[in-house]
Amino acid sequence: MTAKPQPDPGVRIDALLTAQSGRFREYASEAVAELEGRLAAYRDARHEARSVMHGPLVGCIRDIAASAALYGSPLAFRIATRLRGVAEDSSIPSQADLDAMGMMLADLHQAIDGGCGAERLEGRYMAAA
Repeated sequence: MTAKPQPDPGVRIDALLTAQSGRFREYASEAVAELEGRLAAYRDARHEARSVMHGPLVGCIRDIAASAALYGSPLAFRIATRLRGVAEDSSIPSQADLDAMGMMLADLHQAIDGGCGAERLEGRYMAAA
């Protein structure tokens, strides 16, 4: 009797992680685009409407951070976590907070998509760990 060759578990895990990473990238790109729309609407809203919009805005950021923790990169998780901290810091973020959130969203896009600016982002977000 000859034993059946068994697949290398490391190869299967690598394939699974690659598939999950692709799914995260797809989901995160859509979620960040939705978040950008929510943030733009939030900026344009009157003060009274912002209090109603704040919960869904923070919820969207939490979803991105959670999915980044599970499937994404540590960099995307760190940026999303910092973004969540700014959003949760007050019930109605100031204009400076909204500007900072906009910059972090652009950084989050770049972290999800990858590219040449990743080292700059790692220096900014990962060093502060």
